[in-house]
Amino acid sequence: MNGTIEYEGRSFPVRILDIPKIGTVKVATELLGSRLIGDDGLPVSLEAERVDNGIFYYVSDDLFNKSDEEISKHILESI
Repeated sequence: MNGTIEYEGRSFPVRILDIPKIGTVKVATELLGSRLIGDDGLPVSLEAERVDNGIFYYVSDDLFNKSDEEISKHILESI
């Protein structure tokens, strides 16, 4: 399933995936992650922290546009 998250007046795409052994999670693009997390690795604001807490994993735009199975496989291999 696809959807969006609103942050600072912009819509960012998210996908809701059912990943084996993990469950149902939200995956977003690295662009959103870079807006939420500062160079120090911490959320840039309380709102950013709230949004980040709802995202399980951030992926590249290229991977985000691939199949659910490919994204799930990448996540499972990365964690």
